Amino acid sequence: MIRRTQLLSALASLSLSLAPYQCARTPKPEFEREETPGEALYGLSEEFRDAGEVHARERTLHFLVDRYPSSRFAKRAQTDLVDAGSPYAMSRSTRAPVAPSLSIVTPALADVGAYRKWFDRLQEVPELSASSPEANAYVPTVELFFRAPELLPEAYIELAEELLQREWRLRLHGLRALPLFWSRRRRDIFMHLPARQVRRFALLCSQPWNFQGSDPNLSRTGISAAVHNVAELQAARHSNLSTFFVSPLFFVAEKAPPIGVQGLKELTDLRRPGESFIALGGLNASNAAACTRVGAEGIAVSSAIAQALDPAKEVRSILAALRAEHK
Repeated sequence: MIRRTQLLSALASLSLSLAPYQCARTPKPEFEREETPGEALYGLSEEFRDAGEVHARERTLHFLVDRYPSSRFAKRAQTDLVDAGSPYAMSRSTRAPVAPSLSIVTPALADVGAYRKWFDRLQEVPELSASSPEANAYVPTVELFFRAPELLPEAYIELAEELLQREWRLRLHGLRALPLFWSRRRRDIFMHLPARQVRRFALLCSQPWNFQGSDPNLSRTGISAAVHNVAELQAARHSNLSTFFVSPLFFVAEKAPPIGVQGLKELTDLRRPGESFIALGGLNASNAAACTRVGAEGIAVSSAIAQALDPAKEVRSILAALRAEHK
């Protein structure tokens, strides 16, 4: 009996060793392997890298690390973010929260000379420098939001060019600044669109001609839009924008009725991956935290800083409030 068993075993081994190799075949659809979310997101980030879309790539990697921290691609994403010098290199579960950003919004002033004097006063705010430390739990990112809608385009561009020489983090305003923004693709320069210009912006981006040597079909990364309600949020999304300045949060003279913190929360609750919400309108050191608690990634402040006897001191007060909330 034992011999018979041994013989059968030997014959089976021999038949397997003589069996022809099977050619590879395309698996049936029901047996094909689907990409995991982490794999798909990492692949998307690689496409952004190849296209030179730095900001889009980093946002995708951030989302991958935060949403799928156990994915093997999250480790690759963390390595890529570290190599890129990003402050968001660890997952949300293992890193301290990043302090909200602060936009210093220029007030409406009389003329070009008045703006220059006000900018000189902001020279005492070192956090505006593009070379200052990146944002982390204790150091919010600070930028100058140069609005000045009352200035003629020529005067606005002249001042914007001067601000670029100061090497501050700068957010330009309106379609009048679009050629300058497209021609100066730097990581410390951003742009903002009023709600009424979002649709026109989308039409401009669909045109085949160039703007001052730059491709008008460049990514919308770095461009924000004004949002006052859900309809304007959807319009901005339709133009592929993902950063929204929500206003007015609190009472501002000659502005629309405030939407309040609850109105902000209704919009942040609709957040999609990669989107950011900035609170604007009546913000100061005492009410900034109320906005960040309901999901705002940053605040924009105008009057509280513009009307302060010491604008730099007021900026430090607001930054201290943001740090205290996000320790």
